[in-house]
Amino acid sequence: MRIPRFSALARQLRRKDLTAKNKNAETGRKTAPFIPGFMTDDHLVDEPLKNIPFKPNDIVQVIKPGPDFGKITRVHYVGDRMGVALENVGPKHTTVLPKSHWREGQTSYVYTFNGFTHPKDLRLITTVKDDKTGEMVHAAVNKLKLGEEYYDDRYKTRLRRRYVANTGGVSIPWPDPVDEVTEGNFVTPYDEARERTFFVTDATIPPVPKVALDSLRNPYAWKLKPDLTEEEIHRLTPPKMPLTEAKKARIAEVQALLKKQEERELSGEAERIRELTAKALKQRLDAADRLKKAAKQAEA
Repeated sequence: MRIPRFSALARQLRRKDLTAKNKNAETGRKTAPFIPGFMTDDHLVDEPLKNIPFKPNDIVQVIKPGPDFGKITRVHYVGDRMGVALENVGPKHTTVLPKSHWREGQTSYVYTFNGFTHPKDLRLITTVKDDKTGEMVHAAVNKLKLGEEYYDDRYKTRLRRRYVANTGGVSIPWPDPVDEVTEGNFVTPYDEARERTFFVTDATIPPVPKVALDSLRNPYAWKLKPDLTEEEIHRLTPPKMPLTEAKKARIAEVQALLKKQEERELSGEAERIRELTAKALKQRLDAADRLKKAAKQAEA
């Protein structure tokens, strides 16, 4: 169907197209064409994702309508700003990858990688025990909610328990970590770290004995002077701001007054002024005393 150029429908379509272009110009990201898409933030969600109920090794099912609807796969990675990366499932992105960023076994500059899926487009697949047969069967959990915190010895950190929503407290454990989390040689066990061994008996006694202070800090640290280069000194020294004309005039006026006062001190004029002032004050005080005495005599 051919639309006349100056018809009302054509004007409406042109106006709609112009509005869309202006909106993209205001909110769209401008990225250089030679930068791969995965190296920019174009694939990130607008707001950080909070309380994601999935972790790597979870079995999930895609519930978003599309070519991957209904597929069951494993969670590969969970990112707060990107979403959930799945194994061999999810949106595909193709980009040109510089040779310095090639993966192992890559032979072409064109690189295809899996995108990220929003957690709301997934549901958890777990195994539960059938009450009738007693066998372990797979079940899909439509909605999860996170509860109280607890210490997970497998992840060596505090996690929030996850429950099936609207079921009255049916808990689903977190999956085993992909890599075993081991504690370092200098890490205090959780139970020992939570045990209290020090109690304050007197506010005047310091918590650390004086004998142990030298083992915690260098007693000669205050004598050490940092070695700064000329470039560092120049960078740390603040620049001198130029003075305005009003400030320059005020400084000149103050300096002239100080110079004049100094000249008076040297010439003895200031001393003479102080003597005259003291003499005038004494005369006024004597006159006041005489008036008081005259008033008392008149009353008598």
